[in-house]
Amino acid sequence: MVPNKTIDELKQHYQLLVDDVTAIEYGYVPIPNYTVEENSYGYSRVSRDDWQSNGNEFAETAQCPERRKGTPWTKEEHRLFLLGLETYWKGDWRSISRNIVISRTPSQVASHAQKYFNRLKKNQHP
Repeated sequence: MVPNKTIDELKQHYQLLVDDVTAIEYGYVPIPNYTVEENSYGYSRVSRDDWQSNGNEFAETAQCPERRKGTPWTKEEHRLFLLGLETYWKGDWRSISRNIVISRTPSQVASHAQKYFNRLKKNQHP
Protein backbone atom coordinates (compact mmCIF):
# COMPACT_ATOMS: atom_id res chain seq x y z
CA MET A 1 0.00 0.00 0.00
CA VAL A 2 0.96 3.61 -0.53
CA PRO A 3 0.18 5.94 2.36
CA ASN A 4 -2.43 8.65 1.73
CA LYS A 5 -3.52 7.17 -1.64
CA THR A 6 -6.72 5.32 -2.41
CA ILE A 7 -6.86 2.26 -4.64
CA ASP A 8 -8.61 4.35 -7.32
CA GLU A 9 -5.87 7.00 -7.20
CA LEU A 10 -3.20 4.32 -7.59
CA LYS A 11 -5.04 2.74 -10.51
CA GLN A 12 -5.43 6.14 -12.18
CA HIS A 13 -1.73 6.92 -11.70
CA TYR A 14 -0.77 3.49 -13.05
CA GLN A 15 -2.94 4.03 -16.15
CA LEU A 16 -1.28 7.42 -16.77
CA LEU A 17 2.12 5.71 -16.64
CA VAL A 18 0.97 2.98 -19.05
CA ASP A 19 -0.38 5.64 -21.43
CA ASP A 20 2.92 7.56 -21.25
CA VAL A 21 4.99 4.46 -22.02
CA THR A 22 2.69 3.54 -24.90
CA ALA A 23 2.96 7.05 -26.38
CA ILE A 24 6.75 6.89 -26.13
CA GLU A 25 6.94 3.44 -27.72
CA TYR A 26 4.72 4.47 -30.64
CA GLY A 27 6.86 7.54 -31.26
CA TYR A 28 4.19 10.09 -30.30
CA VAL A 29 6.53 11.83 -27.86
CA PRO A 30 9.32 13.90 -29.44
CA ILE A 31 12.85 13.10 -28.38
CA PRO A 32 14.11 16.03 -26.30
CA ASN A 33 17.35 17.85 -27.14
CA TYR A 34 19.34 16.58 -24.16
CA THR A 35 22.50 18.09 -22.82
CA VAL A 36 24.52 14.92 -23.04
CA GLU A 37 26.94 13.70 -20.42
CA GLU A 38 27.42 9.98 -20.96
CA ASN A 39 28.34 7.90 -17.97
CA SER A 40 30.31 4.66 -18.03
CA TYR A 41 27.15 2.71 -18.88
CA GLY A 42 26.44 4.76 -22.00
CA TYR A 43 23.46 6.53 -20.45
CA SER A 44 23.11 10.29 -20.51
CA ARG A 45 22.40 12.76 -17.75
CA VAL A 46 19.79 15.38 -18.62
CA SER A 47 19.71 18.95 -17.45
CA ARG A 48 16.47 19.71 -15.59
CA ASP A 49 16.40 23.07 -17.37
CA ASP A 50 15.18 21.24 -20.47
CA TRP A 51 11.91 20.25 -18.78
CA GLN A 52 8.97 22.36 -17.61
CA SER A 53 8.19 22.46 -13.93
CA ASN A 54 5.38 19.90 -14.19
CA GLY A 55 7.87 17.34 -15.52
CA ASN A 56 5.55 16.13 -18.26
CA GLU A 57 6.16 18.49 -21.16
CA PHE A 58 9.27 19.43 -23.03
CA ALA A 59 10.16 23.08 -22.48
CA GLU A 60 9.12 25.50 -25.22
CA THR A 61 12.60 27.02 -25.18
CA ALA A 62 14.33 23.75 -25.98
CA GLN A 63 15.43 23.32 -29.55
CA CYS A 64 14.47 20.46 -31.83
CA PRO A 65 16.96 17.62 -31.56
CA GLU A 66 19.45 17.04 -34.35
CA ARG A 67 18.56 14.08 -36.48
CA ARG A 68 20.84 11.13 -35.82
CA LYS A 69 22.15 8.84 -38.49
CA GLY A 70 20.74 5.36 -38.15
CA THR A 71 22.86 2.42 -37.13
CA PRO A 72 22.84 -0.24 -39.84
CA TRP A 73 21.04 -3.44 -38.97
CA THR A 74 23.24 -6.48 -38.49
CA LYS A 75 22.52 -9.75 -40.28
CA GLU A 76 21.51 -11.23 -36.92
CA GLU A 77 19.06 -8.39 -36.22
CA HIS A 78 17.54 -8.84 -39.68
CA ARG A 79 17.26 -12.61 -39.14
CA LEU A 80 15.48 -11.93 -35.84
CA PHE A 81 13.24 -9.38 -37.59
CA LEU A 82 12.15 -12.04 -40.09
CA LEU A 83 11.48 -14.44 -37.21
CA GLY A 84 9.41 -11.70 -35.55
CA LEU A 85 7.35 -11.29 -38.72
CA GLU A 86 6.61 -15.02 -38.70
CA THR A 87 5.69 -14.92 -35.02
CA TYR A 88 3.75 -11.65 -34.68
CA TRP A 89 2.82 -10.81 -38.28
CA LYS A 90 3.15 -7.49 -40.05
CA GLY A 91 2.29 -4.45 -37.96
CA ASP A 92 2.99 -5.64 -34.43
CA TRP A 93 6.32 -3.80 -34.24
CA ARG A 94 6.13 -3.33 -30.49
CA SER A 95 5.94 -7.07 -29.80
CA ILE A 96 8.71 -7.77 -32.30
CA SER A 97 10.87 -5.12 -30.60
CA ARG A 98 10.09 -6.23 -27.05
CA ASN A 99 10.38 -9.97 -27.57
CA ILE A 100 12.50 -10.70 -30.64
CA VAL A 101 14.73 -7.82 -31.77
CA ILE A 102 15.29 -6.37 -28.31
CA SER A 103 18.20 -4.21 -29.50
CA ARG A 104 15.79 -2.03 -31.56
CA THR A 105 12.86 0.22 -30.65
CA PRO A 106 9.37 -0.30 -32.12
CA SER A 107 9.93 2.75 -34.34
CA GLN A 108 13.19 1.31 -35.64
CA VAL A 109 11.51 -2.05 -36.33
CA ALA A 110 8.66 -0.30 -38.17
CA SER A 111 11.12 1.72 -40.26
CA HIS A 112 13.14 -1.39 -41.09
CA ALA A 113 9.93 -3.20 -42.06
CA GLN A 114 8.87 -0.37 -44.35
CA LYS A 115 12.23 -0.45 -46.15
CA TYR A 116 12.18 -4.25 -46.28
CA PHE A 117 8.70 -4.44 -47.82
CA ASN A 118 9.51 -1.65 -50.30
CA ARG A 119 12.58 -3.62 -51.43
CA LEU A 120 10.51 -6.79 -51.80
CA LYS A 121 7.91 -4.93 -53.85
CA LYS A 122 10.57 -3.31 -56.04
CA ASN A 123 12.25 -6.67 -56.73
CA GLN A 124 8.94 -8.32 -57.68
CA HIS A 125 8.07 -5.66 -60.29
CA PRO A 126 11.10 -5.04 -62.52
